[in-house]
Amino acid sequence: RLDHGAWGEVAGLSESPFMIKLHFVQSPKATVGGIVECHIDSLSGDPPPVLPGDYVVGDEVYYVGPPETFDNGDRLMPGARGRVVGPAAEEDPEDSVAVMLPPNNESVDCYLNE
Repeated sequence: RLDHGAWGEVAGLSESPFMIKLHFVQSPKATVGGIVECHIDSLSGDPPPVLPGDYVVGDEVYYVGPPETFDNGDRLMPGARGRVVGPAAEEDPEDSVAVMLPPNNESVDCYLNE
């Protein structure tokens, strides 16, 4: 797993012109270790911007919004504990962050007041 802001070194070119091979050392933000292919648009030479609400990747949070079940079976339940995994991918990225709430399979975008 690679989290938002994980740091790696270029390890070589990929067969795809849009990908590059990176070597990630295991750390709190990169638990895969080894060589990973990443899309060039997902990389930057600069550190990632600060997340809304001054959250950082790895912060423990609790979901306090209404219960919800998604088509893939993932669920949001009030009181569920999760961790911030990066910026929100959807509608209002300045007011929300992406949160992984186990045992769900995908992160969800949560507004800062949820």
